[in-house]
Amino acid sequence: TLLTSQLPDALVVTALSAESVLTFVVWTASPALTVVLALSVSPSAPLLLAAALMVAAAAGLWALPAGWEPDGDDHDGVSKGRTLARAWPIFVTGAAAASLFALTELILPALLGQRAIHVGWAGPLLAGFSTAAILGATLYGARGSWPGSVRAQSMVLLMGAAACVTLVATVPSLPWIAGSLVIAGLFQSGVQLTRNLSLRAALPARAHA
Repeated sequence: TLLTSQLPDALVVTALSAESVLTFVVWTASPALTVVLALSVSPSAPLLLAAALMVAAAAGLWALPAGWEPDGDDHDGVSKGRTLARAWPIFVTGAAAASLFALTELILPALLGQRAIHVGWAGPLLAGFSTAAILGATLYGARGSWPGSVRAQSMVLLMGAAACVTLVATVPSLPWIAGSLVIAGLFQSGVQLTRNLSLRAALPARAHA
């Protein structure tokens, strides 16, 4: 909300895309950086670095322009709770997407073991997923507009992601698992972006935060 409140509507998709790219870059790089620091510097080094970065980020909040105006008024007698309740399908699809990929990350090592594939492949496979998500967010933001409403796009991308995760659960070989995860990553970033855009379109500005 802080990000989109500073920008004209024409730049919102690009800005959210850039934010998703940054998020997935962090997800991709952090595990490797954590291992390197923990093994070559100190076991506490990753946590100390994380704390320092969070302090820097918190300090950076004061450098931002003013955010949204506080709004506690009752608009036409409709409470904020009822306003948010109208967007329940978007919240449900967002929860479904988050659950889908959380389960994928948790189950992947056991799935590889069951397929007689070395569990050490879980790290590279998830890194490939995150890298594909970076590419997906970049492509979505670069085009700017796609056919159909953002809610329809979100549903199509979620179904595509679900199909890819189904393949991960059923195919027997490592190349198929890797390919399915890469395509799922492309879809995942789109699901996240379209969900945010759907919420922004469905709710008044006072409810965005």
